[in-house]
Amino acid sequence: MAVELSKTDVDYKALTECCSDVVMQIGPDNELIYVSPAVSDVLGWSPNEISHRHMDILYEEDRERVLLSAAALHSGRRQSSVSQFRVYRKDGKLIWVEGAAHKLTTTGGGANGLVLSMRDISVRMDLQEELKSLTRTDGLTGLANRRTFNELLEKEWAIARREKTPLSLLFVNLDRFRFFNDHCGNQVGDDCLRDVAGVLVATARRPADLVCRYGGDQLALVLPRTHADGVRTIGEYIRIAVEDLQIPNQGNTEHGKILTLSVGAATALHQDGAPYVSWDILVATASQALAKAKSTGRNRVDFSPLVIKPAQL
Repeated sequence: MAVELSKTDVDYKALTECCSDVVMQIGPDNELIYVSPAVSDVLGWSPNEISHRHMDILYEEDRERVLLSAAALHSGRRQSSVSQFRVYRKDGKLIWVEGAAHKLTTTGGGANGLVLSMRDISVRMDLQEELKSLTRTDGLTGLANRRTFNELLEKEWAIARREKTPLSLLFVNLDRFRFFNDHCGNQVGDDCLRDVAGVLVATARRPADLVCRYGGDQLALVLPRTHADGVRTIGEYIRIAVEDLQIPNQGNTEHGKILTLSVGAATALHQDGAPYVSWDILVATASQALAKAKSTGRNRVDFSPLVIKPAQL
């Protein structure tokens, strides 16, 4: 049965039909009473097509959160809300929308459903993700940056302490790299650093492993649940793989005038009853191992164990 609209209703309908946002009126039982024509442009559905499936367009992982927000509005606990969530277009594509919802009331003050406006914010969300990625990534090598390294190592340190599992860290320095840069130029030096980064990335095969640019020509490899023998083997594999690249480095006269690496590795293991110590101690231990590898001839792997023991009374 057709419902006769008041002049006010007609005016509001005219406004929503000129709006590029999707406007919906949703009843007290979450039934769709009205949807503006913009739904065709934003979601690909015609108003008639979406009338019986408006709840199905909600992305599964966001559905409960959206419905809880709607329930709070229907009950009067909230008068309005703004949130971001994902919905399906008719073609199956998932997009981000921003929804602004307001509670409707009757002239007597009773609940009368909600009005919801939705706009496509996919481009904005993509840009935010891109910016977030840039803050966590080294622009030259594409590796994780120092900030990401610190965050992940702190997390893995807590897991290793709780589960009493080994946590290994490997630092890599390019031997005589300053001479290489001065002799070949910064562009060639950058290409060389990317080549070495590729060797480490190919080595870090497990999801929890992390390769990062720690700073300058120093790269790092975080290896959760990796024991001492494992990190020593990985360090030696990386050293040989870079040597096998046969990249000329005229300043590296001790090692055939090709590019080589010095590697410092450390493995931490917490014993039962060990006190809390900061993950910085693992960084310091691996750094000391790297310094020893460089001071004792370069193109070698040096390893230091780190056992966190119970406090001695």
